[in-house]
Amino acid sequence: PEESCVDEADISLRQLRARKSSALHEERSEGSCKTVDEDSNDFRECWKAVKWAKSDGVYAHPEWFAGLTGKSSHSEFQAQMAQKGQNACPLPCAASDAAMAKCKTVTEKCWKALEWSATSGIYEHPEWYPGLDPKSSYMDYLAQNAAKNDSTDGCVMPPESCKCQDIGPDTPGKCWKSVQWAAFTGIYEHPEWFTGLRADRSYPDFQAYFAKEGQNGCPWPCPKGLLAAAPTEKYPWTEDTKNCQSDLQLGRVVDEERKGLAVDDTTFFNCPNEIPQQWPHTDQSVRSLRLFRVSMPGLSKEAMMKIWSSLKALAEKNGVKYLVGTPVTCNMTDDQLQWDLVLQFVKFIGKDRIMGLAIGNEMDLLYMKPGNIKSPECLEYLWSQQGYLSTFFKRVEEWDNVTGDTDLPVTAVFAMESMGGKPFLNIKGKAEVLPFLQGAWKKFGTRFVFTINLYPYFSHDLGKAGCNEAAEIGTKFTLDHPAGFTPSSAMVLRARMKSMGASEAKLWVGETGWAAPRAGYCALGCYEACASPKTFQGFYQNFLGWKLGDIADHVFYFTVHDSQQFGAHETFGLLSKCGDRRCKLRE
Repeated sequence: PEESCVDEADISLRQLRARKSSALHEERSEGSCKTVDEDSNDFRECWKAVKWAKSDGVYAHPEWFAGLTGKSSHSEFQAQMAQKGQNACPLPCAASDAAMAKCKTVTEKCWKALEWSATSGIYEHPEWYPGLDPKSSYMDYLAQNAAKNDSTDGCVMPPESCKCQDIGPDTPGKCWKSVQWAAFTGIYEHPEWFTGLRADRSYPDFQAYFAKEGQNGCPWPCPKGLLAAAPTEKYPWTEDTKNCQSDLQLGRVVDEERKGLAVDDTTFFNCPNEIPQQWPHTDQSVRSLRLFRVSMPGLSKEAMMKIWSSLKALAEKNGVKYLVGTPVTCNMTDDQLQWDLVLQFVKFIGKDRIMGLAIGNEMDLLYMKPGNIKSPECLEYLWSQQGYLSTFFKRVEEWDNVTGDTDLPVTAVFAMESMGGKPFLNIKGKAEVLPFLQGAWKKFGTRFVFTINLYPYFSHDLGKAGCNEAAEIGTKFTLDHPAGFTPSSAMVLRARMKSMGASEAKLWVGETGWAAPRAGYCALGCYEACASPKTFQGFYQNFLGWKLGDIADHVFYFTVHDSQQFGAHETFGLLSKCGDRRCKLRE
């Protein structure tokens, strides 16, 4: 009776599978092998099972895969399945495995040492790494470490028989595709798969990881050599330097008096004397700068005064005005110390050099920060108990009393997260942006400026447009169809301000910018949008040519130098590093 329910096609399919299984058994008995991968059309069932076992199965059911871990190779999972007669898997090729094993010479201990060197050591002790910089690959660090013959880390170069190769889109095999997926998707969705890597690392470092693991047919990338990593000529910044050096000119700055630079922490604390007096790639002056803070806990008075003196000299030489920031956090003691220093800074530099006061930065993101930075009690106080708003009122009152300047624009800078509600975000006890804005607008009227940071680079919605479209819309600064992300977002903000009765308020863009090479995080998902120097140039050039009209009253470009942000190396700078006056963009 059961057989009558099975049609002939089903029987034929079973027979074909049986014959195939028999053929595979015969092949195994004759000593043949096959290391399966995604291109193995005859072993799709096996590859699907192997891939699942490595990515999910070994974590969900470790007892099913005795002796294997998530770090075991695909071929090791395949071998175990073949030995158990599972999933029609053939035995992997021992010769291939042996060759890969021979090239897997970088131990986990060495890999951790390379990670520390590339992400921390190069900043803390650059003198330990002559000829290397933060952009050098793990292979450059490996070559230097191995040359030291330091047994502490146990780092050795792969043998010469494991020939290195720099891969690209035209390289045969699946390594390049795997590297791109890992860099733009895998590292975010499954960071635990890529021990010792961070999202801001380069393609060669992901390639090196796969080579270390013997995965995806990836060869070791080639080290560039110490001399190649170091500039052959020095381009120091001097007192007479007005701009970074480049043979690339990008035209005129439109609405020059309404555009400024946001100064990153690396520039502020390490080389404030290297802030360009002119917009890079133009001969027009920078007239305004946004300072996120004027000092930091632990900074010596001598170092602080040196920074302030550089900023005062720039103001006197170039007529620069500053948007001065002061933090509001869950550490109220440090906040008060920072505020006291702001009042001292204003006396030192002169109140006529201040264009505005920004109290708090991206407070709408505070609830997302780690527990050591915020607590539920703190968030409850800042938002539901209006601690942030009362602090804002108090700071403005003290400013007015000390400076006598009761007309100075005051603002609070928010991130794009604040646009997550209509008209603005209002999450009880976490990010009550709307009540804050309503309170500030009611208290100060047109003296209060709405300020938001707009980054197309971080927009998930823009990423849904696809690679080329995201790059086009993200770098565009006009409203003709398809409208550019930044100006269209500003127009949305204008409409929302109007809906809450603040149509007469000014709107500032506190930060906008693009990164190249790829920053620690990019929501756009492809090289062209996230890492291409061409796209970086297009964004900056179009920013310079942006006709602000009534879209925004003032905008700041982020930033001067590549810098460290929250432990990650960010690449939004128009210059790469302090001490080198070459512009990042060149012909």
